Amino acid sequence: MSSECDPRRYEPIPQSEATPIQIAPRPDPSVSSDTTIQIAPSRPASPPQAGPVRGSLNQSWWHRIGYGGLLTLVAGAIIILASCVVLVFLWWGADAARDRRESEFWKTIVSRGWAPRVVTICSATIRTSMVLHSGLIAAATAALILETSGAAFIDMGVLSTERALKSSPLNILPAAFRRSFKAGRSGLFHFLIVAAAILIVLLSTFISTILLSDFATSRIAAPASINSTALTMNNTQARNGAAYWQSQPSANWRFGETKLGEPLAGWDDTGDTYRALLPIGRAELRESLEHYNGPAVVLNLRTFCGSPEFSGTELKYLSQQDSYRDGGLHLFANGSVKLEPDGEPGRASDFEFKCELQYIRRNDSYSAWPLSLCYKSWFDYGFEKLSDSLSGVHHSFGMITLLNTSSGLSEVKFTRGDTHEEGIAFLIPDSLKNLTTQTEGVWTKFYNQSGSEMFGVTTCFVNRPLPMIYNVTISGRSISSEPALNWRRLSNNGAIKQVGKQFGAGVEPRDFENRGILELDIKDSSLFPKGANTSIFPRGDNPSISEQMPPANAFFFSWSMIDEDTMAYAMQFKLAHIAHASLFQSIIQKTLDPAQAVQALHTRLYQMIYYNWQNYFDVTYPVLTVHSTETLIPAQWTGLFLVLGLVGLHFIIVAITMALFAHQTRFSALGETWQTVAQMVSPQTKQTIETGDAMRDKDVKEWAKATGVDAGVYYIARSDESGRVEIQLRAKAEDTTAT
Repeated sequence: MSSECDPRRYEPIPQSEATPIQIAPRPDPSVSSDTTIQIAPSRPASPPQAGPVRGSLNQSWWHRIGYGGLLTLVAGAIIILASCVVLVFLWWGADAARDRRESEFWKTIVSRGWAPRVVTICSATIRTSMVLHSGLIAAATAALILETSGAAFIDMGVLSTERALKSSPLNILPAAFRRSFKAGRSGLFHFLIVAAAILIVLLSTFISTILLSDFATSRIAAPASINSTALTMNNTQARNGAAYWQSQPSANWRFGETKLGEPLAGWDDTGDTYRALLPIGRAELRESLEHYNGPAVVLNLRTFCGSPEFSGTELKYLSQQDSYRDGGLHLFANGSVKLEPDGEPGRASDFEFKCELQYIRRNDSYSAWPLSLCYKSWFDYGFEKLSDSLSGVHHSFGMITLLNTSSGLSEVKFTRGDTHEEGIAFLIPDSLKNLTTQTEGVWTKFYNQSGSEMFGVTTCFVNRPLPMIYNVTISGRSISSEPALNWRRLSNNGAIKQVGKQFGAGVEPRDFENRGILELDIKDSSLFPKGANTSIFPRGDNPSISEQMPPANAFFFSWSMIDEDTMAYAMQFKLAHIAHASLFQSIIQKTLDPAQAVQALHTRLYQMIYYNWQNYFDVTYPVLTVHSTETLIPAQWTGLFLVLGLVGLHFIIVAITMALFAHQTRFSALGETWQTVAQMVSPQTKQTIETGDAMRDKDVKEWAKATGVDAGVYYIARSDESGRVEIQLRAKAEDTTAT
């Protein structure tokens, strides 16, 4: 056979049989003839590289979730729960703060204005964790759809890649929706999981807004502070000449109050009433004060009233004021009161006084009682069995006579008498002569011969204390503002009624919050420093207040306690300022308690003196105070409950999805990109993969519809032919019975 017809001549020689040969080169004139060139034998070709080792498909569920997925689940859950705990703590603290039971840590957060920031941070962490969880929900649900209910051909790409990307349930919503009513209950359930996850993610965007809707501006107790506070002075100041009786108080100051001991039987007695004056000049700081611990000036203005017995009385109409007398209708009387408070027979004290009667024409439009306060010079009346409950010092009382004119007196007409150098004299009519008396409670009532009441008299004794400095604790709730007064008829004004409430008129005495004052707790004895001046307060021989309290040079002195409108009908009275008169009227009309009204009036006068001299105080003490501050805190639980409900729903969706993934899937590992890509390669997708490199999803959809590929249901399973896990076509009969 010819060599040209032999096909073996084109067959390659096996590399193992090849033998290197030497080829003699063509002689080169420039090279010696002894030189030879050798061709080295060729190296054998490298064998083909082996592919990746196929992993086991029978992995446990936590391996298929992956370490990154587990970290996202666990860390996200911890962060969400921790954020919820912080939020509950913030809301619980707000509730506790209303009763002042909040923790110091909560108070620090809120008082520094951090509460809205904490809510914002917690909202951000909750939302971020929810979004990360939703990515796992999307990946796990995509795996469930691929391995159980199946999907349309056009959705296989997004479902398969979502297992690796773990991006968002929104990506697989169309795929889940298309199978929701075609794959039985499982398809509908998968769609509901995806829809719920998307809804939760959307609502999580508004968590901060929902939580902040619970916030409102409220008062809370700020952290405590210690300050050096001036309480008194070491030197005596000259009198300032202020007429406190005829001046309006610059404020209606708050104070701390407590009562000790028992009141006297048979008397209208306030008992030992201790009132602490707050050494705080600024109204807003007094209003916001909730706790005070340290020294403070404390007064005990104990007051009790009783009905006097009269041995002789006379009414005189004085026509003109002289050095000792005021013009008008006056009662001159000699009387006595028992100085033994226990009601046993004892020494009686005789006294005489002169007091002007309010002789006015009564009018139904006038609500003020025609009251007169008449002071006898500040002589001491010592009650042997009465002493201060704290210091043990015997009380030193000054006497005040209170007259209340009845409507019967206003009907009496006076006739003019002779004119003399002091003016015109008026005659006392017979109806005001030979008056009889009758005791009614703490009042001694005077009646004329026809039985008509003319006026009533009660005698009050007011303790005249030196100020004492005690270590005290003053506590209570802050108020929006101290009562403010205007210049209208104050006895009918709501503000003056609120001032009366400060002193317990019409309210329970221990209802300090309703009264707008603070509760006082006195810890130990007086702390007055040696040499500290105490003369800023009224004493009978103190010249610094000679024009402020009843003058020492006037044996008798009368103050009118009716308002200015009525004063048009009054005579020549010494007029108390309308603020004092209205306070007195408000309390006595509300309580019918003259002792309480007298005590309140003198408390206010003492406060005026104290705060007027406050700028001169130079003896300081360290004082701990807690003030309230207005800040944003949770005022309701509605928003927080909604957020906690959303968090609870989120955890339920996560738990259900991951449980289904663990029990119903075998071939899907979350976050594994190459596994996802490899499982997409199958005979069912070969043509699309080979030709779809430049196609859009829209083009693939049109192709699938045109070729009828979209009529089938596809899923991920192990191929019986190749043994690979790949996309396969499910029989339509299976699809209709899928659950």
